[in-house]
Amino acid sequence: MRARSHTELDTRPHLDSLETCSSNQNELGFRLRPTSYVSWIKRHQDDMIVTPFAQLLASLKNVRKNFVDLTRIPPEKAKRTSQLNSGQTAPPNFTKMITTAADDSSLSQAVATLEELDWCLEQLETMQTHKSVSDLASLKFKRMLNKELSHFAENNTSGAQISNYLYSTYTDKKEPDVDLSRGLQIDESTIITTSKTLDSSISSATLMGQIAGVHTTTFTIANPVPELGVETPNADELRCLLDHINDWGLDTFRIEELSGQRPLTVITYRIFQERSLIRTYGIEPHTLISYLLTLEDHYQTVPYHNKAHGADVCQSMHVLLNASALEGVFTELEIMSAIFASAIHDVDHPGVTNQFLINTKSDLALMYNDESVLENHHLAVAFKLLQADERNIFSHLTAKQMKNLRKMVIDMVLATDMSKHMQLLADLKTMVESKKVTGNNIIMLESYDDRIQVLQNMIHCADLSNP
Repeated sequence: MRARSHTELDTRPHLDSLETCSSNQNELGFRLRPTSYVSWIKRHQDDMIVTPFAQLLASLKNVRKNFVDLTRIPPEKAKRTSQLNSGQTAPPNFTKMITTAADDSSLSQAVATLEELDWCLEQLETMQTHKSVSDLASLKFKRMLNKELSHFAENNTSGAQISNYLYSTYTDKKEPDVDLSRGLQIDESTIITTSKTLDSSISSATLMGQIAGVHTTTFTIANPVPELGVETPNADELRCLLDHINDWGLDTFRIEELSGQRPLTVITYRIFQERSLIRTYGIEPHTLISYLLTLEDHYQTVPYHNKAHGADVCQSMHVLLNASALEGVFTELEIMSAIFASAIHDVDHPGVTNQFLINTKSDLALMYNDESVLENHHLAVAFKLLQADERNIFSHLTAKQMKNLRKMVIDMVLATDMSKHMQLLADLKTMVESKKVTGNNIIMLESYDDRIQVLQNMIHCADLSNP
């Protein structure tokens, strides 16, 4: 159970009891609120702080005041570091702290500790309160990338164009804090809007509100379902390859050839079999194959974001989930959600970037308000295909299970937006480092946020793992 923050208390009704308890011990022998805390509450009872971040600042400031009083640091030494060195943004060199002229080592150590505390307070006070803590790391990574790309862009015109593409792809354009150098500014005149014709699923869009790209396809599926999911004259060789489904670097291109251009269907079907998901969730094999064939048919014939890529990411995610460090960490529903999200993550991809769709004012960009346009479209198409009874592979899930699966799948597929790359790294790095600082060498993924954060990074890793 989470310990209740002391600033979350209703102070007015309890001030008298707090004052009484502050000078005594309770019946179990534990000392309760100190008198200094009660006096602090009295000073702030008219403007009680309720938000955790503000509570943290208030508590630290109170700790600083008490520290100065207890150590009896001279007033000239007790001034805030920011008052002495305004504009300081880097952490102080704690090995060269201010020392006293005398040999009073205790006072010297107290002053050094106070300056370290002042630096921590300064960082917290200047933090933008509408951002998460991990945004500090994200902003740092973006500035590092911007610095490197700026040097690259100064060499020639093509360097500037490449730098601009990399920055716009790997960073979220909503972030206003990073000022791009002149070489990285977007030149709207260089955006080609006439020579590039989008696929009919986007350029000749249907009525707004309808999901573009979804079409009806009828497949003849053998009964019972073939062992490998599809009928092929190369069954023996294909079976040998699929026996390595748990190995990193599976030859997806060869599987595509042997399966009659059905790599996504045979790989995903094999993974569902390997993990006993068909039996666990009562999925009809015929229904699963029907959905997978339809899903695969909705992958467009583009150079990269095609069905072979979808199959590769799905198999890579399967291997990552088998990592020994993750054994027993995720539930069966979380695992199925991750496999499903990997299989659908690029369905109906037109072969252009989100930024291109936004710049050309495509109907998809209008529909999704310029926010992760393609990723939202992939999700819409994939879940739309589930609405047909003959393709609803999740028909036996409870309402709660389906709600949880849908939420996880949405969170994972949206994480494949490359503009979220820096934020994903920053969030994961912040979580790991924060747990290390608190002394937790073993990271326990107990909350949904922690678990989905790892799954998001895993699908992002799988998405980038192979050509």
